[in-house]
Amino acid sequence: VEELFDELLLSAGRVPNIEGLGLEAAGVEYTKDGVTVNDHLQTSNPNIYATGDVCLKEQFTHMSGTSAVLVTDNALKGMKRRYSDFVIPRVTFTEPEVAHVGLTEQEIKNKFGEEYYVFKRDFKIVDRNITDGYKAGFCKMFTKKKTDEILGCTIVGHGAGEMIAMVTTAMVGKLGALTVANIISPYPTMHENVKFTAAGYRGKLKNMKPYYEKRLKAEREGGGATWANPAAKISILALCGVAVAAAAYRFLANKRAK
Repeated sequence: VEELFDELLLSAGRVPNIEGLGLEAAGVEYTKDGVTVNDHLQTSNPNIYATGDVCLKEQFTHMSGTSAVLVTDNALKGMKRRYSDFVIPRVTFTEPEVAHVGLTEQEIKNKFGEEYYVFKRDFKIVDRNITDGYKAGFCKMFTKKKTDEILGCTIVGHGAGEMIAMVTTAMVGKLGALTVANIISPYPTMHENVKFTAAGYRGKLKNMKPYYEKRLKAEREGGGATWANPAAKISILALCGVAVAAAAYRFLANKRAK
């Protein structure tokens, strides 16, 4: 098979651009992977710091900017901020998007054995995903067993990169799954995927387990719990009607103004 193209983009990875900087003379250690730094992003020369892809394992644009602020604080303000304190989200902008924050499931298994819970909610049972047509995807959250501490979260599907910020905020603020479940999300929004996934921890509480097991079973068998309720269908259609009417009003008002 032959194909003709105007241009070919070949992505073969990245290498640190450190040649000709005189790092040896400055006493800065490095390897083929980049400049060697400690947890404060300080090099082997205590008066020199490094930041960005040249020294970080997480080669993301958002981490280059974040680590630059850390270096500024440590080098110029005498602070002792640590890179390991960061809760780092990552997103692969494919279709569908893949987003993750915290430990992976394998890392959790290695560290906690069987002492963790997994909660998963499919996009297809969330009303905003149903109405917008983005039903393929899921939110998967990991917590400790004895507490509701969030260990990690993976979101796959449309808008995953936006939703992972909600989990990142919770982990940075040391808020557990039960607190996330109590957040009031505007309806209908895709952030309900995160809220309702976190609510799975309630089902592990002794006094709530029978209720949540029954509800989750009903949702999986009959689709979205809200859509299964005729009254809720009417409410959603009414909400859509109001939105259409408002858009028409704005259109006519702008037309008259012109």
